[in-house]
Amino acid sequence: MKILLIGDIFSMAGREMIDKHLENIKNTKGINFIIANGENIAHGNGITNNYYKFLLEHHINVVTLGNHSFANHDIFNFIDDAKNLIRPLNYPKGVPGKGFVTINYNNLKIVQCNKYFNFSLDSVLLANFIKIKPTTKKIIDLGTGNAPILLILSTKVKKNVDLIGVELQKEVYKLAVKSLKINNLINRINLLNMDIKNISDYYESDVFDIVVSNPPYFKYDCDSKINENEVKSIARHEICINIDGLLAVSKKILKNKGSLYLIHRTERFIEIMSKLRKNNLEPKRVQFIYPKKEKDSNLFLVEAVKNGNSSLKIESPLIIHNKDGAYTKKIIELFGGSNDTKEL
Repeated sequence: MKILLIGDIFSMAGREMIDKHLENIKNTKGINFIIANGENIAHGNGITNNYYKFLLEHHINVVTLGNHSFANHDIFNFIDDAKNLIRPLNYPKGVPGKGFVTINYNNLKIVQCNKYFNFSLDSVLLANFIKIKPTTKKIIDLGTGNAPILLILSTKVKKNVDLIGVELQKEVYKLAVKSLKINNLINRINLLNMDIKNISDYYESDVFDIVVSNPPYFKYDCDSKINENEVKSIARHEICINIDGLLAVSKKILKNKGSLYLIHRTERFIEIMSKLRKNNLEPKRVQFIYPKKEKDSNLFLVEAVKNGNSSLKIESPLIIHNKDGAYTKKIIELFGGSNDTKEL
């Protein structure tokens, strides 16, 4: 799936660019999904119904708005009926329109919004790296976000396998709940809105067959440059839990010979391998991820087994993009063999 993000489409010049060039860009680059900001398309003064329809007719799937959402009063005549139009989520309650959109991934619907981190390729790679055994009964996702990993796993495991997600941030937890309801999985996946460090209040030690986590990638200190959006900064930086805390919790709740699955940045590979072993979590499988064949690895996947024997398999490298920027055949296969994505 290739997504094109277009910034502010401003007035006549912006409309002309869309009219003359967007279809060619979409076809030559193999774009599957287009998100564009349209809050200034009406002569730099908001958006009208006609210009909203203009954007849809030019293959734009989702139109976003910002602080100029209501600059043109025509918006009030159509915003509540515009399925592909989203205004900022953090507007006060009762403001017309909606602040989130639902996308499809491989027959699953995942709720996203323009204020928080979205479902990403990292989650797809991690979910597909997990090996489910016939004996697997309980899986927990620590820091589940809007629950993409659990949604994907729900299509791969038997119905008697317990799926649990833990998410600290209330706003993101609510998005996950919406995703479960839309997919009729609210009774299939159990979500907990709590701090990962307190998970022992809910579960005893040695109960999970699999622990999975797409954790914050970046260390945090007083000099760290973080996003002003608190939700995003907590998702990206080790503000609420660091890798040491995550591994300690994972070690405690995993069964003997249970598996921990992580995705992380390659620059922290040595550190994480060392800390896994200090927690009696023996690395067993590693796969390095490369943005392109000629580029350096930027991410890696790892499976570590609690009290496992010392033997490590380095799997074939996973290349994300071909030279032309299109997804490789392997990545397309992970998306169910289809690049198609729709807004509902």
